[in-house]
Amino acid sequence: MSSLTYEEAGPKTRIGRLSRRRAVVFASGMLAAVGLWQIGETGMILGKAWLAPILIEDAWTARREAAISADGEVAGAYKPWPWADTEPVARLVFPRQGVSRIALSGATGRNMAFGPTLSENAPLPAFFGHRDTHFALLAGIAAGDPILWEHPDGTVREYRVSETAVMRKDRIQVPVGDQTDRIVLVTCYPFDALTAGGDDRFVVLAEAVPPEIAMAGQETKSSEP
Repeated sequence: MSSLTYEEAGPKTRIGRLSRRRAVVFASGMLAAVGLWQIGETGMILGKAWLAPILIEDAWTARREAAISADGEVAGAYKPWPWADTEPVARLVFPRQGVSRIALSGATGRNMAFGPTLSENAPLPAFFGHRDTHFALLAGIAAGDPILWEHPDGTVREYRVSETAVMRKDRIQVPVGDQTDRIVLVTCYPFDALTAGGDDRFVVLAEAVPPEIAMAGQETKSSEP
């Protein structure tokens, strides 16, 4: 009986070992495939993060050159990539921080992944950006800081930060109706929040500097040794 039992058990044992081996190989293959997929996804994200600013900069340059040369602008001709539903519409320069940001049309979360966006539906020109990327610089902004708004036709308007405040996202209040030229910049708050999508917003209000004062300031800086 023992020999018969041994002979019957042998093949079953080998089959069991083969099954386990195949399962291990299959699991290893699945893990490798998932790892490669994740690497590919990470690579695509990093690739987009690296390439998108270059394409946006090129689209902004093309739009500016067309506007300045008075060749006329064709709708959709300045998309950073063919399937984009946005295009560069402004450049914001923050002299004290030493940085600039190209703003895109269409204030949507998808577009904000590539840069701050300009809302066409707000009572004031409103720029929206993410607190941990393009608008992270707002954490250090202060009253009196200059903000330059460069338009596609090359004109530049200087603004000065008049106030900053933390407001609920559904209760953002800004002064309107007094003919003062203002812009507003909005990002999520707090800046060091561990999770995104909170209810608070950091709001920056800036007022335009009269052209004669802005010009005088530029002349003073140019005359400095």
